[in-house]
Amino acid sequence: MKFLNHMTVKIWIAIILISIFFLGFKLNTRGVDVLYVSQNSSLVDLIKPGYIIYSINDVKATPELLKTFNGTVSVLKTDHGTFYPNTNGTLGIDVGPVKRTKLRFGLDIEGGVRAIITPDESISDDTLQRMIKTLELRINTYGLKQVNIRPIYSGDKKFIEIEMAAGTKQMIASLLNSQGKFEAVVPIKVKDGSSFIFDSKHIVHLMNGTVYIDDKPLNGTLIVDNIPISLRNVTGDYINLDTHVFTGEDIKHVYTDPQHAGVRAQDNGYRFSFAILISNDAAQKFSKVTKNLNVVPTPQGDGYLSSKIYFYLDGKLMDSLQISAGLKGKVVTTPSITGYGKTQEDAINNMRRFQAILSSGSLPVSIHIVSMDEISPKLGYKFLKQSAIAGLIAFTVVSLMILIRYRDPKVVLPVIVSSFSEILITLGVAALIGQTIDLSAIAGLIAAIGTSVDDQIMIIDEAEEKHEELSLKQRIKRAFMVIFGSAGTTVAAMFPLIFVGFGALKGFAIVSIIGILVSVLISRPAFRDVIEDLVNRR
Repeated sequence: MKFLNHMTVKIWIAIILISIFFLGFKLNTRGVDVLYVSQNSSLVDLIKPGYIIYSINDVKATPELLKTFNGTVSVLKTDHGTFYPNTNGTLGIDVGPVKRTKLRFGLDIEGGVRAIITPDESISDDTLQRMIKTLELRINTYGLKQVNIRPIYSGDKKFIEIEMAAGTKQMIASLLNSQGKFEAVVPIKVKDGSSFIFDSKHIVHLMNGTVYIDDKPLNGTLIVDNIPISLRNVTGDYINLDTHVFTGEDIKHVYTDPQHAGVRAQDNGYRFSFAILISNDAAQKFSKVTKNLNVVPTPQGDGYLSSKIYFYLDGKLMDSLQISAGLKGKVVTTPSITGYGKTQEDAINNMRRFQAILSSGSLPVSIHIVSMDEISPKLGYKFLKQSAIAGLIAFTVVSLMILIRYRDPKVVLPVIVSSFSEILITLGVAALIGQTIDLSAIAGLIAAIGTSVDDQIMIIDEAEEKHEELSLKQRIKRAFMVIFGSAGTTVAAMFPLIFVGFGALKGFAIVSIIGILVSVLISRPAFRDVIEDLVNRR
C-alpha cells in the first residue's frame, strides 16, 4: 500500500469519489418518475414534475399502468407522502422509469418524442434556418435539454425534425403550437366627436356603423403617428380603441435573473413577473398613449391609470397589468410582464415558457405539426446493457493478454482499476456539465479508453525495459512525452467537431476529449507512480 502515499494517487482517489457523488447513483428505483402534469389533470394540485409515484390504490405504479389508468384514485403513495385525492377519470400525467443516475441519456437510449413540423406556406432555405434558430433558442430558454433540431427536404417541401430525449408530447407541443406573435395593447376610450392626442390632435367619430379617425375609416388596423390602432368595441357614445404600443420585435432583452424576475404567492395561487427591455421607439409609443389616460386615485394615494396594459400571445390574452399613475406620459423602456399559476411550479413553468417565446421572437411563418411520435426506451436500454456486457468481455480479454505478456497479476490489476476509474470519472464529468450520453458518446468513451490502455502498456513496457543508460524515471518520462504528444494531437483533431459538427459528431468529440484529458491529467500520473513502486520492489 506504499503507493497510497503518492499525492497523485490521493488526488486520483478523491476525484473518483467526487465523480461518484456527481453521478448520484440510486439503489432504490421503484416507482415512476413524474415528467409532466397537465393543467387539466385531477392531480395538478398534488403532484409535480420530479415526484416519484410508488403506487396507486396500493397497486405498484408502472409507466404502463399510469398511461392507461382510468378510474378512481383513492390512495396515492409518493416520495412526498401519501395522498387521498378521491378523483375519477384519467390521470393527465406523463411518467417514466426512475433514473438510476443523474446522467442524461439521448433519445436513442432513453426514448422520448420525435416531432415533424412544416411551415404553412412556401419558404426559402434562409427562412427555414431562421425558424430552426428561433425554435432552438425557444427550447433552450425554456430549459429543455437533449433536443436535436434539423431540416428535412423532400422534393420542394421543407420540414423540421425535432427530437427530445425523455420528453413528452405535451411538453414539446406547448412550445411548437405557439407562433410566438406577442403584442402589448393599451385601450383608450374616446367619446364620439372628440379627440385624442399623440404627436397631434386626432378627431374620432362614428358614422353609419364605421369608426373614422381624421376622416379615415378604421377598417382593421390604422397607423396613427406611427402607432397601430384597431377597434375594440363601441359602447353608447364611446369608442374604445386598442393602441398596439409594442410587439415582440420591439423586445431587445428578456430578463431572467432574480433581480428582475420572480414568483410570489397571491390570490390562492402564484403570480410571476419579469422585466423586459424594449426599444426606445416602443417606449415613445407607450408615452404618447398614456398621456390620454386619466388617473384613478386609490386609498394608498398612488393611483392607477384608467386603462390596463394587456398582453397577447398569438391573439390570446395572456394577462393584464395596472399602469401606475406615475408612468403617465413617461418613456418606459423596462416594463414588467406578469402572469399566474395555480401552483408555484405552474407559475415557474408559465414564466419560463413566456420568457422563452419572447426571447426567441415569433416564427417567420405559422407552422403545423405533421406527426409526433413517442419512442420507446426499451431497445436503447437493451443496447446499453449489451454494451456493458461487451465492455466487460473486452476488459477480460485485454487483462488476459496483459497477464500472458507480463506474467504478473500485480501489473494487470492497476490496468483494470485505472481503466474503470477513467470510465467513472468521464461519466462523472458528463453528469456535471449535463452532457448527453447517446450512442455516439459511448463510441467516444470506448475510443478514449482504448487509447488509455495503449498508454498504460507503453508505460509498463518502458518500466520493464532494462536500459543501462536511462533510469526508471527517465524511461517513464520518455513514455509520457509520447503520451502527451499523442493526446494533444487527438484533442486538437476533435476540437473542430465541437464547433462545426452536429449531432453524433459533437457528442463523440466532447466525450472523447473528456476521456483523454481525464486519462493524461488524472489517472495516468497515478498509474505511473503505482508501476514505479511495483518495479522498484522487484
